[in-house]
Amino acid sequence: MKNTNKDMNPNKTNPYENSISDPNDLFAPDWKEKSLSRTRRRQERMKRHDEEYEPFTDFEPTKKEQKEIVQVDPAFLAKTEKQVENTAVNDAPIREPESKVATPETKAVAAPRKHKRSILVPAILLSAALIGSSLGASWYLGRNDTGNALATLYEQEQNQYNDYASAVHALTKPEGWSDQAFENIKFAALQAYDQSQLNTLSLALEGNIDASAQAESLTSVSTQDGIEAYKNLFANPASIPVNVINVAQNKDMIDFVMNYGKSTNIDPNQATLGDVTQQMPDLKTFDPSWGYVDYGVGCFAQNGAAPTVISQVFSYCLDDPTLTPYRVAQWANEAGYALNPVVSEDDNIVYAAAMNFGVNLNPLLNYSTLITDQIYYGYPVILITGTIEAPYFYAVYGLDEAGNWLAFDPLSASSPTVLNPDETEQTLIKAYALW
Repeated sequence: MKNTNKDMNPNKTNPYENSISDPNDLFAPDWKEKSLSRTRRRQERMKRHDEEYEPFTDFEPTKKEQKEIVQVDPAFLAKTEKQVENTAVNDAPIREPESKVATPETKAVAAPRKHKRSILVPAILLSAALIGSSLGASWYLGRNDTGNALATLYEQEQNQYNDYASAVHALTKPEGWSDQAFENIKFAALQAYDQSQLNTLSLALEGNIDASAQAESLTSVSTQDGIEAYKNLFANPASIPVNVINVAQNKDMIDFVMNYGKSTNIDPNQATLGDVTQQMPDLKTFDPSWGYVDYGVGCFAQNGAAPTVISQVFSYCLDDPTLTPYRVAQWANEAGYALNPVVSEDDNIVYAAAMNFGVNLNPLLNYSTLITDQIYYGYPVILITGTIEAPYFYAVYGLDEAGNWLAFDPLSASSPTVLNPDETEQTLIKAYALW
């Protein structure tokens, strides 16, 4: 087929011959005009060829002809023109004026230059950044000596607290201590650690202005006087009697327990109540004057509510400041009411004590209105509430504007306790008016 085509046109020149120009021509200054001229001539030859010859349906060019065929894409020409113009502008300073053709040697020299510049500039910037960072860090550290000192002090303070807290959590319950008392004392020991300096240092390091001003005067780890009593107790659990320790089952009694060592020299026999002629005294079972003595099945602070209430009312009725809770407790131990203060509704420690100490007593029916009348007329009243197995004692001395009863609770630090008459009547075992 290919030979036939040539034979049929012996006088015709091959329209595809010499269509490939010298590659170096593309880099010549007039490459654009030459390329467009060749393209137009080739297109005219192909047009004349198509008009003179019928197209061959089975025409297949040889490999040599395929290589010789060049088709120029207009988009490619425009793109190439743009690239060459940019290259001419960018490379103008380094092109030799007498050289119009970019030889392979010229390209070989130009490429490394561009590559070297692309590496050198970032390297310079990176080096400058590193040097600047180093100088800045050195300047900051030099200006921030105070901050470094605070950070060191904070770490020491934190380590001190962590060591103490770890030691508390690792404790084992001493023999005889109740579980609740042990847990309450451990919790109180952790709360006793003063964390104010630790918190100040933490805030100062976070940039808090007020904390920073306070931290300027801190130079050493804080002393913790408040935890010394707990550390001594944990190191020597027998230093506080078990009966006193177990008072800590009531978390409000923690301070009473931990102050045991300060009250060991108090003689309860020498205690007095002061002036009891004008008003009823507000007495508590945990008063150090008698609170640490043994009473009933434990400590008086825990079990001495009945003797305390009797002492409040009887000392007022008799104007006798020597009738202390400890003195009533001594009698109760002898009379057998220490372990069972309420045997029955009519056989209880209050009735028996009135007979023993010579106080006038009027048993009241368990009606709130009758009790309110006695209080209104100025009679002190002792209430026994709860159950016979677990009785609770109040000393009532007055009424509030709403008609509620104002009472002293010997086991509570707050005074007075306000009792609703109707609600209290539901748990009432016995009530006595005294004078």
